[in-house]
Amino acid sequence: MPNHIFQFKQFTIDQSLCAMKVGTDGVTLGAVAEVENAKRVLDIGCGTGLLCLMTAQRNESAEIVGIDIDEDAVRGATQNVEASKWSGRITIVGKSLQEFIATVPSTFDKIITNPPYFEDSLKAPKASRTLARHTDSLPFTELASSVSTLLSDDGSLSIILPTDAHDKFEKIAEQYGLYLRKKTLVYPKPGAEAKRTVGEFVKCGMQNAECEINELTIETDVRHQYTEDYIKLTKEFYLKF
Repeated sequence: MPNHIFQFKQFTIDQSLCAMKVGTDGVTLGAVAEVENAKRVLDIGCGTGLLCLMTAQRNESAEIVGIDIDEDAVRGATQNVEASKWSGRITIVGKSLQEFIATVPSTFDKIITNPPYFEDSLKAPKASRTLARHTDSLPFTELASSVSTLLSDDGSLSIILPTDAHDKFEKIAEQYGLYLRKKTLVYPKPGAEAKRTVGEFVKCGMQNAECEINELTIETDVRHQYTEDYIKLTKEFYLKF
């Protein structure tokens, strides 16, 4: 199979047009996010369309919208969605989040995002990869503000970030009435520090609720051998499980 084709059990991702390829972060978020009962789902920065397709597999009726500012990513995601059995309820939109807010007619009860998180690090030589990885086009303040506007009162946001970036986003999110209800600390292997955090945020009224903390370890001490927890979480998607 060509390197640009990533085959899952129920759908295929052609990632040749997208700067950011399929990776563990996206698959982990797509499997952890609570999407089963959502009616309207928004994926901010949809890239290849991976999260839209994972959501459609896990939720049999949700209306799903994926937005991305990169034209190539939009073309690639659209092709991936059209090739799937869920094309009738997934829409890919080529707009920035700022433009999208101005045109969307109603709110979403679930928002998911694997957003850019680099701030001052060296920019990638390819412009599209820089756009996907750096916060220049979508600072955390603007992301939190936009989510607060687009999210229904009883909705939730699921986001994956490096753990230090997640801590920073959590503080910013509170300024816009978004409160951490649950977080999953993601460890690459036993004994290592948590490299990623999946956070679930809800709107005002939950600021005094206790945050539920979970842990997920990806690999065992042997590289490329995965833990039972990770296999259980992702086995409905990965062919290798």
